Amino acid sequence: DQDTKTSFVSSLDIDLKTIWAKSFESTEGTEVVDLGTDSWGYPCILLGLAGNSISGSGLNAYSAQGDSDLMVLKLDQTNGNIIWQKPIASSGQDSGIKIATDKFGMILIGANIESPFSIDGKTTTQGNQFLFKVESDYWGKPSFKMVENLDLKEGHFFQQTVQAVSPSFVR
Repeated sequence: DQDTKTSFVSSLDIDLKTIWAKSFESTEGTEVVDLGTDSWGYPCILLGLAGNSISGSGLNAYSAQGDSDLMVLKLDQTNGNIIWQKPIASSGQDSGIKIATDKFGMILIGANIESPFSIDGKTTTQGNQFLFKVESDYWGKPSFKMVENLDLKEGHFFQQTVQAVSPSFVR
């Protein structure tokens, strides 16, 4: 279908043979903005979506909240199945910048999000550039532990200290 846009990620072995490939589709457009791997080898993906996810496309059902939304996903490294997915969305145009992981399982996401928006029951009403900190609990369920407004202004030098350190834990 010409109206469907697809992006994909894949896992390759040392001989560059495909272990698995996973595609993501939405009605208006889909983009893998960035990806990383956590310290246990699980792929973490920052996905940009325009429109609703398409059933059977690899994503769990998702209805768009704005012109474009973001989705954070963690995949099983053995088969590419989604372990969890978490939306980041406002009623406007949202775009991802970067995803980073640390050795403690924390995921940091940089994004441009139109205010206001709500995430995990917390509403943010000011700002446009944000740093999100996502952590998994003991059972692997993700939650947003921090939403930091970076307050970036064109033509101004940016210097802001952001506390985003995770305590170590046994897994």
